[in-house]
Amino acid sequence: MVVQGVRSSDEVLAALRKCDLVLAAGRIEGKFPVVVVGGAAVIVGGFRPRVTMDVDVVQGVVGRFGLGDVLHQGGLHIVSESVMTLHPDYMVNAIPMAGAEGFQVLDVKMLSPYDLAISKIGRGHDKDFSDAAAIVRKAHLDTGRLTELYNEAVEYWVGDEKWHRHRLQTFLGKLERGELPVPGPEPSPVKRRGLTHP
Repeated sequence: MVVQGVRSSDEVLAALRKCDLVLAAGRIEGKFPVVVVGGAAVIVGGFRPRVTMDVDVVQGVVGRFGLGDVLHQGGLHIVSESVMTLHPDYMVNAIPMAGAEGFQVLDVKMLSPYDLAISKIGRGHDKDFSDAAAIVRKAHLDTGRLTELYNEAVEYWVGDEKWHRHRLQTFLGKLERGELPVPGPEPSPVKRRGLTHP
């Protein structure tokens, strides 16, 4: 199953539920943490109407029982925390995802609003800045606290700190000047030559 054009929490939950059922059928015992990140977390959090082409997750257990394979086959995109800008406490701060309480194997959470905004600012693309602006506005995030947490994230992970700090300053400047549009619905994905594009 390939997830294409995800627009709602229900669609995100359906992909996760499918994976949970496959794992449960394999008699996997215990709970395995999975954190929903990226556009799927923006959708689930209700921060803005948007479309994402996949459901991105960070898995807390690597290599156990083929968990990564099952998640991938279920239409999820496994993202390594090493390529994201994340606060070192993002797993502790992750929020249980509504609707996933009855899952048998997966312990599904999503990034907290601060951690989601940090990850979006760290990517630095216009779409990510728009997502981060929507999160800041809707969750009423304090930009001083956001700056503090972002700097802690940048200091923790290996990478070009100067570039990451520039991204934060660019985002905050655009946010303050009102240059980030009030997010609205995105167009439906268009299928071309077997590929789906936003």
